[in-house]
Amino acid sequence: MRGFEERRQAGETQLVYHQALEFRARAMGAKMLGVWAAELMGQEGETAVCYAEDLVRAGVLAGDPVERVRADMRSAGFAPGDRALRLQYDMFLDEARATIATL
Repeated sequence: MRGFEERRQAGETQLVYHQALEFRARAMGAKMLGVWAAELMGQEGETAVCYAEDLVRAGVLAGDPVERVRADMRSAGFAPGDRALRLQYDMFLDEARATIATL
């Protein structure tokens, strides 16, 4: 019985570890999306980084950073395509996962 319990705990530990990595990757991908979008909207430097960090904080609470970026870009007079934004975020998310996998 002890061996089963140890395997169960090891499985749970591994699951928690992978969830933490995915959380970090999503935060990193959202930040990359935020900087990219901010620069498209004419923000530069620290302003773009602040927008991206705000996007990460909002994404942690609300979920999907693409929806927030879409709304912000439309408010700024841009008409981003839904598919284009989603593909851009997916690309950043893949890049973030690859970066985290090498750490």
